[in-house]
Amino acid sequence: MEPARKRRPSARRDEELAEGPARLATALEVDRALDGTDACASGGTPLRILTGTPVPAEQVRSGPCTGVAGEGGNGEAHPWRYWVAGDPTVSPYRAHVARRRRS
Repeated sequence: MEPARKRRPSARRDEELAEGPARLATALEVDRALDGTDACASGGTPLRILTGTPVPAEQVRSGPCTGVAGEGGNGEAHPWRYWVAGDPTVSPYRAHVARRRRS
């Protein structure tokens, strides 16, 4: 936990250390140098996914992903955001709001 706290000093609570994909990557020290790394390869890769405790299927939720447009531009056609119900580290979904250009 301490390495993650050092990488994310602005996090006020443990739940904020890895809340959302960008913060998770920062907490785990995953940066652009790892682009293209096979996280499922065996051997000496700097990034790997370890098997954990399975989550019951009824606790898995999905919904629209911020920044992924679909029919109508709202992302609802592509529910590519997955989370475990009730997990305190899940960042809240924020619908995209188009910015208006100044004239």
